[in-house]
Amino acid sequence: GGSAVRSATSAAAWDARRFLLWQVPPRSDGQGLSDRRACLAMILAEAFLLDRVAVLPAFTLDADRHNFGVQVSDTDLREYLSLEHIPVDTVPAADFQCPVEDVLVAAGALDPAEWLHCEATVLLRPCVEGFWRNKVHDCVYHLAGELHGTGMKPTSGLFAPSLRVAAAAARARWRIGGSYVGVHVRRGDKLAMMPGLEEATSATAVARAVESTAPPGVRSVYLATNDAFVDYPGALQAKGFHCLMAADVFAEEIGVDNHMLFAMEMKLIDDAAICIRTFNDATAWFCSTERKPSYHLLDRSMHDYVFGFSCTGADHFYMEPPVALASLNPELACQLLAFAGRRGAFLAVQGLPRKKSIEPVCCWTEGT
Repeated sequence: GGSAVRSATSAAAWDARRFLLWQVPPRSDGQGLSDRRACLAMILAEAFLLDRVAVLPAFTLDADRHNFGVQVSDTDLREYLSLEHIPVDTVPAADFQCPVEDVLVAAGALDPAEWLHCEATVLLRPCVEGFWRNKVHDCVYHLAGELHGTGMKPTSGLFAPSLRVAAAAARARWRIGGSYVGVHVRRGDKLAMMPGLEEATSATAVARAVESTAPPGVRSVYLATNDAFVDYPGALQAKGFHCLMAADVFAEEIGVDNHMLFAMEMKLIDDAAICIRTFNDATAWFCSTERKPSYHLLDRSMHDYVFGFSCTGADHFYMEPPVALASLNPELACQLLAFAGRRGAFLAVQGLPRKKSIEPVCCWTEGT
């Protein structure tokens, strides 16, 4: 990963590197971990295409909607994520000494083909509050989607779990004790803005979805949700399934940082025999080459930013394998990304090399 490359780089060579610095305002624009990870993907994608070291900002994570009102300090997202699959050198903003004599301020959408050979030591990107109001080139957006995956491209992306997240998910799998169905139910603030979501995520609907997709013999379910008012365990039990939730397998991890619990739950669901997520643009949250279908409870394309994407009319879609970014150089990547068209397309970028996919260990039955 970037840190390993950085530690092996001589001081002289490191001093000769060029940096990309996004000035993300502190204590502002708090959002959920998935949203902030997509912002980080944007920075890493631009750094890759410009062949620069990415200065990693600390992001503000939302307190009210996603952390029960508990505010956490601005966070280096590597507490939750590993960048081991992303071939970009990085340095935390807290450790970066900006050389004021060689800084070029550049706002707006920068065409990587034109800015790749910019000689300034630091390319400083002023960042207005509300990260998504900052403009980037379409090539950067498409590559960021390939890094992030869920909500942007039909792939798991390239982010891996941090050591803490991976270890907690492994303990949880041991506690479950065998194959299981993983379900993520997203309600909360989305109920008011998405017609049909309440019905699609009712206890009856979720139990029916599990019943129709569970592989033969798999009777355990891990269900992730922060809605304590819906009796999912009861509905699943009525259909012969044993439902476990965070208090059952992550008891020691439940505390003031619900974002950390979310990352652990996403890893646990990724590793399930079958995954059922709330929305049809949701893919495996962490990097995976396992080829299995992503089932959903609600087609959100008529409600949200993936308008026009309908999973080809099916109740699931197959993810594209993650991009093999280490096999590309910035120039070739930019050429391939330029064919992807406008930034809003929820489509994998054709022509990019991809990691070899593997078939899942557990077979599944397709839902109806």
